[in-house]
Amino acid sequence: MLYRVLHTAAEACWRVPLVALASVPHIEVPGTSLGPLSPGEATEVLKPLAEILLRSGLVRIDTRKLPTSVELSKLLWIEDRSERLQKLDEDFLQRVRTYVTSLEKMVSEGSAPVNPLLVMQELQQVKTRTLDLMRRRLCKILRQVLLNPTPSQEILEKLTLEERILYLKLCDIVGSWVKFLEETFR
Repeated sequence: MLYRVLHTAAEACWRVPLVALASVPHIEVPGTSLGPLSPGEATEVLKPLAEILLRSGLVRIDTRKLPTSVELSKLLWIEDRSERLQKLDEDFLQRVRTYVTSLEKMVSEGSAPVNPLLVMQELQQVKTRTLDLMRRRLCKILRQVLLNPTPSQEILEKLTLEERILYLKLCDIVGSWVKFLEETFR
């Protein structure tokens, strides 16, 4: 539950890549401004503003800047072949989730620019590869915590936001356990 709350909170701070479908006038909201934009022009805005623009039909998500199944396959291949954790952007899971949401929307609305079966296949591959990637990374995180329950800056820099929180919590729990054992059996 904690990770769902943190993921949701992090999404509010994430900048969503968008492409204008129509002319977008200059918009001023507390903390940010946007536009004007011409049709086809790309931009990135905070998620709350992006949601308003998406509902208005003025923009669409720029899926070219989000991790596709092909990119996820590459990341998975690299992660599999390395003993060490590979660096992921801290907003990686938010970007994947945004891509999944946009694919699900295409399927449900029947608005896929290609064969809907291809979109459904891409959706399933993205979900599967993301889960595989995150499971492999979890094994490496657990191994690191077991080897040394003191948080490492080098490891923290390679983790997504959600992984960082997990890693720090695991270090705390395992570190407390090791300390208890050392105090008890010295």
